[in-house]
Amino acid sequence: MAIDANSLITTIGDSTSNSYVTLEEFADYRDLNRINADAFDGATADNKVRALIMAARRLSRLNWRGGKVSGNQALSWPRIEVPVRDSSLDGISLYGTMSESRYTGGFYGDYYESTIIPEIIKNAQCELAIAYLEGFEQSEGQQIKSFSADGVRIDYATSSKGGALPATVQQMISGLLTGERLVRG
Repeated sequence: MAIDANSLITTIGDSTSNSYVTLEEFADYRDLNRINADAFDGATADNKVRALIMAARRLSRLNWRGGKVSGNQALSWPRIEVPVRDSSLDGISLYGTMSESRYTGGFYGDYYESTIIPEIIKNAQCELAIAYLEGFEQSEGQQIKSFSADGVRIDYATSSKGGALPATVQQMISGLLTGERLVRG
């Protein structure tokens, strides 16, 4: 199957969706949020599409708060009952009582709409896709940076544990995953 810009399916909640953002939105994100993105600039449109699809699939494997709107949607978002980060806590008095605010699972305040993909999710997909274009690997273990035979010297490159996301992406989505707390960047 040939991959090109038409391969991206961004229909919200569809069973065939494979991306939260279009190629144009990806380019806009790069223009507004990156001073230097040589990997993005040097990548072909096909590789940008591949990176976006890989990023959406990787994000969909995470354990998000709330639940999918539909059982047959291909990606994890849109979702229901996901509290908005830094939401106003309208309805909470000094004593923690509920007035007319919505309450679910111990959270008072606003929730992401179940008919949209939140901007933070789109941004996280773009950041992860750029990381893939830059060569981000999810492999576990350390990579050898240099090696010497006689003196038996081995230097390892900095590595992260297998399956970890880039720090920028982790900060963007923190607080939206079950069992995690918000991380300020």
